[in-house]
Amino acid sequence: MKRSLAVLCGSLLVLLLFLAPGSAVLAAEEPCECESLKPLQGAERNKIVAGLISGDVFKNVRAELLSQGFKWSGAGAIEVIKTEMPGFGPVTMVGAAFVNPDGKTERHVFINGAYAGPAPEGPHTH
Repeated sequence: MKRSLAVLCGSLLVLLLFLAPGSAVLAAEEPCECESLKPLQGAERNKIVAGLISGDVFKNVRAELLSQGFKWSGAGAIEVIKTEMPGFGPVTMVGAAFVNPDGKTERHVFINGAYAGPAPEGPHTH
């Protein structure tokens, strides 16, 4: 008798789990804004890239990286992202690709023209 009551209660719990609606907390999760950050294309991107690579900040960073054995991947491998950040205003992020001495590509980031260092490794997680 006790065993059949345990099986009946267990079956009822499993049935309720499958029939219950999804959690309202999960549905209210805010979407990640990073998915709306897409690299710029065309003339606007080209203008930003030209301004960056002709500037002293980029030239100095590039010279330092080249002296450490890095190889620059060229202007075609540069990504540009523009966004509006609350509390900071408009932000332009530029990622210039360099191949490190181990043969791995690293992106070095410039934010509003200032060097911010290498981008963190690994996939994006929420």
